[in-house]
Amino acid sequence: MSASKPQHPSLLELVDQRQSQGINDKGDRSFTGLLKKTTPFVESDVDEELILDMYFVEQVSLSGLKITATDADSAPKRIRVFVNRDDVSFENGSSLTAAFESDLTAASLAAGCYIPLRIARFQRVSNITIFVQSNHGAETTRIHGIDVFGIGAGTTNMSDLKKVEHSHA
Repeated sequence: MSASKPQHPSLLELVDQRQSQGINDKGDRSFTGLLKKTTPFVESDVDEELILDMYFVEQVSLSGLKITATDADSAPKRIRVFVNRDDVSFENGSSLTAAFESDLTAASLAAGCYIPLRIARFQRVSNITIFVQSNHGAETTRIHGIDVFGIGAGTTNMSDLKKVEHSHA
């Protein structure tokens, strides 16, 4: 997707692992297992679609995601990302307005694909939902790593913000 690198730190420490969940993930290869590093990957259960609900312990501003998937055929292809929604399902995930959507290549995911996000669309985030709509041809989808980057509400240092001068002509 992009050769760029994260401009902000990882926010995985701000992910609420108790609330975060995968829908259509296999019990022994669950999203919470991936977050807790007790399983090497999350895998969808019955088909390629997968919903990952990620909640944060405080509001955050997101600037990027990183997704790693080392099995080419089972790597996510089409993803849609929603902000502060609790109603994303397999029935409506394709039709709701997403804050971000993209087609990903298996090659970029194998190396750990950093996906820059427009921070203006990802401010005051309490939760994100990643809807994996399709993969690259396998029966199920596998994700071997996921990370989120940005700024937590408790980490914003106002003195780090630069004053912007405007000229009034």
